[in-house]
Amino acid sequence: MVYPLATEKYIETRTLDGKTRRRKSPTKKNIYSIFRELTGLCGILLDKKFYLEVPEIIMTEERTETEDAVQSKNGRRRFKKNWTKTGKRLEELKNTHVFHGKKPYVSLIPSGLDEIFTFTDFFTEIKKKEPHVKTDEARLALWCLCHMGIVVRGEKKGRSYTYSLN
Repeated sequence: MVYPLATEKYIETRTLDGKTRRRKSPTKKNIYSIFRELTGLCGILLDKKFYLEVPEIIMTEERTETEDAVQSKNGRRRFKKNWTKTGKRLEELKNTHVFHGKKPYVSLIPSGLDEIFTFTDFFTEIKKKEPHVKTDEARLALWCLCHMGIVVRGEKKGRSYTYSLN
C-alpha cells in the first residue's frame, strides 16, 4: 500500500485575467500524520504480507478562480468560495519510509523515554525530534502502537495512563 504524505504544499491559483499566483500552504505534515489513516488498519499492519510505503512529497494544488462563489463538485463545502480545485501536481519526492514488520514502527518511538512513561512524556520526546507534531497526531500514534501490541498500556498514574514497550 502506498500513502503519499505531502510535507510541503503550494497553492497555485489561476486568476480570471489569466495570471497565476503561487503561495505556500500553512499546513505542516510529518510522519506521525499517517496514523489518522492507519487507525482502521491496526489489525493488519504487522502482517507478514503487508507493506506500507510512505513517500514524503512536495506538491502543488491547482485552483481556478471563478466570478461567483461556487459549491465544490461533491458538495462538501459549507460556505461557497470563489475558486475550484482543478488538480494536483507532484513537485518533488523527498524520501520514502517503508513499514514492514515491527521494527519500523518501533523506530517511531522516541529513544529518550523511560521504561514506564505517560503520554505527556511520549509527546515531549516526539516534539524534540519533530517540532510540528500536534497533540492529536501523537495521541493517535500511541493508540495505534497499543492496538498493534508494540506498546502496552498499564494502570493509571494520577489522571493519565502509564505505558511500556512490549
